[in-house]
Amino acid sequence: MNLRSIQRSIQCGGAALFIFVITWLAALPARARANPIADWDVIAFAAVEASGKTGPVTACDVAMAHVAMYDALNAIDRRYEPYAYNAVAPYGASPEAAVAAAAHDVLIVRIPNQKASLVAALASALAAIPDGPAKTEGVATGGIAGDGVDPRLAE
Repeated sequence: MNLRSIQRSIQCGGAALFIFVITWLAALPARARANPIADWDVIAFAAVEASGKTGPVTACDVAMAHVAMYDALNAIDRRYEPYAYNAVAPYGASPEAAVAAAAHDVLIVRIPNQKASLVAALASALAAIPDGPAKTEGVATGGIAGDGVDPRLAE
């Protein structure tokens, strides 16, 4: 075998592996890939970009949303020291609802010209969660966590 045929074999094998992994990931149930933190990270960056903001303030917007999500999730599954919201959520509160509400509430104040898209993103996130006390308590926990990060939310 010469070098060129080895390179072709590697490329073909790499392409086959890539296709296999993509097919395998596509076959997974949507729930298995759900990550509300990553989802809201994408939403936050899209909102910042659409807002026309530039510079360091954009990092602050996203960071504040992350702190609110951290505190909301930590209130439900206490593993770490809280940052701004030091409370324990009601038992059974939905982590997904808490994360969505926390990020939404911070971003809506920090990027008000993106309210429509943020409201739509929250509605979409909450639609995937069954109605009931877990969802309601998760939303309340996320809202309070957001208030702790940006006091303007409480106004």
